[in-house]
Order: sequence, then structure tokens, then C-alpha cells
Amino acid sequence: MLLPCLVIQKDLEKNLDLRRRWNMVAGITDGTAVLGLGDIRPDVGMPVMEGKCARFRAFGVVNREDISGPHCYEIEKHLKK
Repeated sequence: MLLPCLVIQKDLEKNLDLRRRWNMVAGITDGTAVLGLGDIRPDVGMPVMEGKCARFRAFGVVNREDISGPHCYEIEKHLKK
């Protein structure tokens, strides 16, 4: 799951080839705390988020994860509105 992120980080052109493109659930990240990779930007961290979202597709949830504090609290505040 982490390898696609590292490939995309080196070559952004691989972004569309290595990511899923159908709607399953919402995954929200700003890329500041991606599991095992740290602050790598949201576009680079999306394969990790998409893998996590695949687990939740049966529930139709919004997965707010891989966002460092205090950014995560700002996003949560907006989601509750």
C-alpha cells in the first residue's frame, strides 16, 4: 500500500495510473501524517487513503485520517457543520 505513494512522490505522472477512480467512500487527508510516510502531500498519499476507504465501502463512511494535528481538528469542525 505504501509503494504507490513512493512512486507517485517521485513521478506525479504515475498518479492517475496507480489510483482507483470509482466512488466508494469519501477519504479526506491533507497528507501531513500519512501512515508510515509522514508529511508527503495529499496527492502523493491518496493510494494509502484509497486502500483504507476500500475497507469502509460497505458502511459508506467519511474517513478522516492521516492528517496531523492541529489540522485534523479544523477539518473535523467543518465536517460537523
